[in-house]
Amino acid sequence: MWLSYIDPGSGYVVVSGIGYLLAVLAAFFGVVLWRLKQFYGFFKKRPKAALVLGIAIPVAIAGFFGYRFVQGKSMVHSDFNGRIVILGIDGMSPAILEPMMRAGKMPHFAALEKQGSYHHLATTNPSQSPVAWTGFATGQNPGKHGLYDFIRRDPKLLGDPGKAALSLSTSTFDGSKFLPVVTVKHFWDYATDRGVE
Repeated sequence: MWLSYIDPGSGYVVVSGIGYLLAVLAAFFGVVLWRLKQFYGFFKKRPKAALVLGIAIPVAIAGFFGYRFVQGKSMVHSDFNGRIVILGIDGMSPAILEPMMRAGKMPHFAALEKQGSYHHLATTNPSQSPVAWTGFATGQNPGKHGLYDFIRRDPKLLGDPGKAALSLSTSTFDGSKFLPVVTVKHFWDYATDRGVE
């Protein structure tokens, strides 16, 4: 038997979240309808402008899609037409999972093992989620992909109590400019280069 508990505040969170979403959608559609009414009034007074725009927009759309079609023809295409699904579960121990699969308590995992490919993977050092998943995605160790921990320590700021010496390891900023932490290619970049979506 599965037991779960939902505290009384959860209902408020769900209802207020839906209310917020509905308010945003209503505001969006209200602005769109208001703008359409303005466009209609503008072009009703200027039929020649409406005619020119009525011709220019379809020509521009046809030109855009024609360009994309020609560009798509020149892209690299792969003969691979299958699909690959990689199921990775963070923090799951095979020492716990496999006995449960053998005992019939995890039938879906047992079916996945039989129908697909099931292997143990070594982890990184340190064996932390952002480091390990980045290693999986890039095929590089932390020294090459540049992500070492959940947090990044700035030694220049450690002695200054007025400034934050710690920041998230997955993002960095230079003033207001976002700089990527991981600059090496991921496996999906290599697949894209070879025409595999």
